[in-house]
This record gives sequence, C-alpha cells and structure tokens, in this order.
Amino acid sequence: MIYIEIMKKFIASLALLQELYDEDIKIQDILALFIVIALTENGTRTFTDIDVQALLESKFEIKIPLAVVRDIIRSRLIRKWEIVDRGGNKKTYVRKNALPSEILKKLDIFKNEYDAALKNFRKVEKSFLEYAKSRCLLSGADDSALTDSLINYILNHEIEDISSIDLDVKKAGFINNRINKCVNLFIASLEDKGEIRSLLNDIRGGHIIYYGLQHQGLDEKIFQDELLFILDTEILFHASGLHGSLFKQLFEEFYTFVERVNAAKKKKLIRLAYTHDIRKELEDIFTYAEYVIEGTRQLEPGHSALENIVNGCSSKSCIRQKLSKMITGLSSQYGVNEIPEYSPKSKEYMDYNIIDQDFIDELVDECGRDADYAYKILSRINTACIARKGYIPSKIYKAKAILLTGKQCTIKAAIETTKRMSERWSLPCALGISQTTNTLWYLVGGGSSVPLSADIAVKAKVALSTYINRNIHDRYISLEQQVRNGELDMDAAKDMYVSLRSRTTEPDDIHANNVESYVDILLMPEEEYKNTISMLEAQREINSMIKKKAMPVLEQDLRNARTIYKWCRIIFTALKNIMLIAALALITYQLWLNTPKLVKYVGILIEIVIVIIFNIDKVKIINKLNRAFYKPCANMYNRIKQLEDIVNHGR
Repeated sequence: MIYIEIMKKFIASLALLQELYDEDIKIQDILALFIVIALTENGTRTFTDIDVQALLESKFEIKIPLAVVRDIIRSRLIRKWEIVDRGGNKKTYVRKNALPSEILKKLDIFKNEYDAALKNFRKVEKSFLEYAKSRCLLSGADDSALTDSLINYILNHEIEDISSIDLDVKKAGFINNRINKCVNLFIASLEDKGEIRSLLNDIRGGHIIYYGLQHQGLDEKIFQDELLFILDTEILFHASGLHGSLFKQLFEEFYTFVERVNAAKKKKLIRLAYTHDIRKELEDIFTYAEYVIEGTRQLEPGHSALENIVNGCSSKSCIRQKLSKMITGLSSQYGVNEIPEYSPKSKEYMDYNIIDQDFIDELVDECGRDADYAYKILSRINTACIARKGYIPSKIYKAKAILLTGKQCTIKAAIETTKRMSERWSLPCALGISQTTNTLWYLVGGGSSVPLSADIAVKAKVALSTYINRNIHDRYISLEQQVRNGELDMDAAKDMYVSLRSRTTEPDDIHANNVESYVDILLMPEEEYKNTISMLEAQREINSMIKKKAMPVLEQDLRNARTIYKWCRIIFTALKNIMLIAALALITYQLWLNTPKLVKYVGILIEIVIVIIFNIDKVKIINKLNRAFYKPCANMYNRIKQLEDIVNHGR
C-alpha cells in the first residue's frame, strides 16, 4: 500500500511536469519550481546539490541527475531568480529569506495543480476498480494490485504478477492477462471523457520528459552523426495505410520529427530504408494475396494488411499494381528505399554477428514460433547491429542504426542482444515506433501537447485490435482443425469463417461507444472464467503433492550437478592454463636461443602481460576465448539453473 501511494505522488509529479510544459514553460524553469517548493516546505536554508536531489525524491518521488540539479540551481535559482546565494564553500548554497511575489504566485499555482492532479488520479483509480470488479469479474483481486497494474500500464511498464493472490505462476499469468485486457477496455471507454484522458496523457507526456532527463544533459548537443532507420515489414504497412488510418498517422508523426531533424541540420542526417529480406517478405505477402484472389488460398481472418490488399481487387494484376504503388509511394513520399544486406559471413562484418543456435532456440521458446521465424527476426536485428560495427550506444541520436519494428518478439530479442553485448545499459538495435517517436518529440522540442504515439486512448486501441485479431486468428486455426478432424461440416464452417472475417479489427474501428461490443471476444464469459480458475487451483494442489514427493530426488540431482560442474570448471581451467604455459614456454625457449639479451627480457615481459590480460574477463577477445574453453560445462550449468528454479519454486 505504501508503494502505491509513492507511485501516486510520482505520477502526480509527471502530470504537473507536462501541464507546465504545455504552458510553454522551459524545462529548467519547471524543475526550478520543483526545487523551490521542496526547499521551502522542508524549511531548508543551507544545502548542497545532493541535498536538493534527495529532497526532490522524498517530496515528489522524482530522481533528477545531479548534473541537472546543479545546472538548475546555478542558472535559475542564483543567476535568473536571484533567490539563492553561494555558501561559505563551493559545495553549499544558502536560500534567501524572502521570495519575490512573482515566484510566490508561481508556487501557489504549482501547489494547486499538483494537488488537483493527485485528486483527479484517485478518481480515475476509483472508477477503474469499480470497472474491473463489475465488468471484468476481478472482485477477487486486491485493490492495490489492480491500481499497480493501471499505473504500470500508464507508464508503459510490464504489468506485474499479483503477489497478493497466493497462486501458482500459471494462474497468476491467466489473471494478469485478464487484467491487462481489462485496463485496455477501461482506457478505451474513456476516449470521450476529455478531462480524464487529458490527465492520463499529461502523466505519459511527463514520463517522456522525465525519462529524457535521465539520459540527456540539458545542454547536450544532439544529432551530430548519421542515423539509419531500417523499417520492418509492418512499419512499411503502417506507412502505406494498409494497417488503417491510425497507424498511418503514427508513421507520419514519426516522419515529421525525422524531417525536423534533417531540416535543422540542413542535410539528410536521418535516413529511412528497408533490406532485400524485408522487400522479399512484402512480395511474398502480395503473392499470397494473389492466391486468395485465384481461390487457391483462403484469407486468414485477423490479418488487416492482407485484408486491405485483397479488398477491391479481382485479378492478380490488381494485386501487383498495389505492390508497385506501395514501393513507389514509400520512395517518393518518405524517401524509403532498399539498401544492400550486411552479410554476417563476410570478413568485414563477421565480428559483429549476433546469431547463434542457442539464441535461436531461446527465441523459439520466447515467441512460440518455429526456428525459421526466430532466425528471420535475429537476421533483421543483426543487420542493425552490424551497421553499428560493434558500437554500443546509450542514446538514440548516437545509435548509427535502428530496426524500427512493430513486433514485440523482435523488441524483446533486441533487448536480450544488448545484454549479451554489454553489461551496462545500452540502446537496443530494434525499437517500436511509439517509443522512437516519443523520444524524438522530447529531443526536438516537439510542441506543447503530447504526440499521438503517447496518447493513452491510441495505446488502448492498438492493444485491443491486436488482442482481437490474434483471438480471431486463433479461432480460425481451431476452426480449420475441426474441419480436418471431421468435427464440423463445411457449410457450418463457411458461415463461421465469414463471421470471423467480418470481425477483423483495426484500431480505427474501436471507439468509446462500441468498446463493450468487443468484451465477448476478449474476456471469457463469467461461468467459463470461474471454472478455469477452479481448474487451475485444483491443478495447483496436484502439482504441490507431486513436488513434495519429487523434491528429495531433485535436491540430490542438484547436488550431483553442482559437483560435476565444479570439476568440469577445474579440469578445463587446468587445460587452458597448461596450453597457455606450454605456448609461452615454447616462445621463451625460442627467444632464449636466438635473440640478444635485451630482446629476451622484453619478450618475457610481454609474456607476463599476456598472462595478466588472459585472466581479465572484461577484455572482449579473451572473454570469447574463455567462453570457448568453458563451453563443455555450459550444459551442466544450464541444468543447475533449471534444477534450482524447480527446487526453489517447490519449496
């Protein structure tokens, strides 16, 4: 409960940050107001940069980098507003006794708006709790858990597991999935409620600004280097309008900020392109559309782009014309053209390759798709990573290359790629269009109102249409299976197919006045939902009994695995060192026989340095060698991790 109250203070601060930004107040002046309020309410007279940073966090739950705090104190509080003086030493400051009337007036407005934001969010919270319990059948969920889910949704965080309900992971995941859909339905139902929508958008806009402050200095120079955006297939569909008008608007908003950067730099600093692999996928999709027109393939419900390609066409030539028009339009309207592939097999790029079989296997499990699909995703991420040539950026304007995608699986794989490449946080090789647009909006000072990509109602519409189309597609696959198994006759199947196809949904189709009509697709009926919960609870009891009986055996397996892994490491470490010593001994012998005395000693010194480097894991090349030596132990290590997860969960 304490955590939820802290988060409410945080989002009220974010809302205020955006509201003041809407009023065309500079970020430096807004932060200065935050600082003055924190100092005056705390009664602080003498302070340091670190004191101010701590006060901002305790009062408003915002963490501002020390360099930014220092800049605000000096540029605003000392020089511009003249309400603070330097202290007795360089590290301290002293607040003056009286504040000017103009500043006092600003502080009163600040306090009122902050209190109003907090009060209004509590109203939204109350409405959501009522909606979740009455409409989504979530009366068994804890209020704080539901509020936490709403806050995480607004801030684009993952919805957390509901820890207040003592259930196994499968049931928690089942309920969380329902909560996520419920939040989207609730937000979509608020589309016409301007005041609430405005508050939530202010929170989201404030969060973009806040995030920007964490990663960029106020006076830092931006967009000095060229940046390549590689557009994935679905982004090209966005640009062409084949995913509906809302997605096209989102792309055009992104493109507007790209153009603003290029205009400011007076050259095409940011380029948009696609690869031959992506072009081929486009052609394959249009070829499938031709088969649909011929009647040799069926149009699978839930694919809005394919639906729009087929619509209005009765011949293969019509489909080909649409493809040609799309490619031409991408080039003429947005300057999007095909670029050469970066082959990971070439000597020039081999060192930057991220693809390996283990990574493919991980992605198959993560995405629930086959190895070919996983390889395709990694290949596209690989193209962006190769274009960076090993550079690991932390900021978008230093990224060199980014794959712009609409697939969550691709984004997750890109995040995992950055973790493999660097221990510190770095910008993934693939990003979503909304995140990218939001960042560009902040960097170029995009205007007072939040971008369409950050609009809370847009997020809900996009999420709901994705859920609906996925659900429809799954039902279609089930329908096909029933026909193959002889469980359903063709006439009934055709009627159901027509019904499913008619429910394929674009974000533009979803509005506050019709969102309730999608509830039956997204949420299980009450009786089925309760039966599923009961079934999962019963399965939990069975699993618990099985685990108790199996636990002694698993614990013994874990002890054995750890012993084997320990000896595996010892043996391969010894082999590595023996090989190193033998190689160095041979070099020393050759040096001692054939070279002058000075060269001998220099050679031995070099060998000592090599030995030291060889044992520093953070050196990239040596790290690769170490992984090669210890690879035979990797399977046993993975087995230990699996057993630890099972044993810990069982306990």
